[in-house]
Amino acid sequence: MKKNRRRHPRATIRWPVTILTPEGPKHGETKNISVGGALVTCAYPLALHDRFCVIFRIPNHPPISVNTVVARTNYAGERTRMEVQGDVALYYTGLSDNERQILHAKVSQSALINELETLSMAVQHVYKVVHQQAIELQKTATILGKLDGLISRLTTQVRRDGLASKRARLPKDQ
Repeated sequence: MKKNRRRHPRATIRWPVTILTPEGPKHGETKNISVGGALVTCAYPLALHDRFCVIFRIPNHPPISVNTVVARTNYAGERTRMEVQGDVALYYTGLSDNERQILHAKVSQSALINELETLSMAVQHVYKVVHQQAIELQKTATILGKLDGLISRLTTQVRRDGLASKRARLPKDQ
C-alpha cells in the first residue's frame, strides 16, 4: 500500500477555475483541493514548473486569486494550441493567511460532507440488506407456521389412525 506523503488533507471539490496564461484566460475545474495545492483539469496543456495565477470560483464566496506552480501534469508532448483535456497538479505560492483559512474551511467542510455522503450510502446499503433479511425471515416464519400447522394435522391424523387401528385389532366380542 502506498504511503500518503501529502502534508495537507485533500477533498474532492468541483470548483470552476480560470487560469491566467500568457495566451489569455483558460477555464478548468478542480478535481480535488487542499490548503497546499489543487488538482485541476483543463483543456490547455500546462508545462511543468510554469507559474500561473489561478482564480478559484468558490460557490457563495468571492473568487480567490492564487499564484501557483505546476508540480505535475499528465499532458503528453509539447504545448500546442490544440484543445486537449488533461490534469495538472498545482501548488500554491504566496497564499495569504486569509486565503489559507478560507480554503481550509471549505476543504474541511467538503471533507465532512463527503464523509457524511459515504456514511449515508453505507447506512442505505445496510438498511437494504437488513430489510431484505427481514423479508426473508418473514417468509421463513410463514413457511415455519405452515409446517407447524401441517405437523399438528399429521400428528392428529396419526393419533386418530393409531386409535382406529388399535380398535380394529381388538377382539369383536369384547
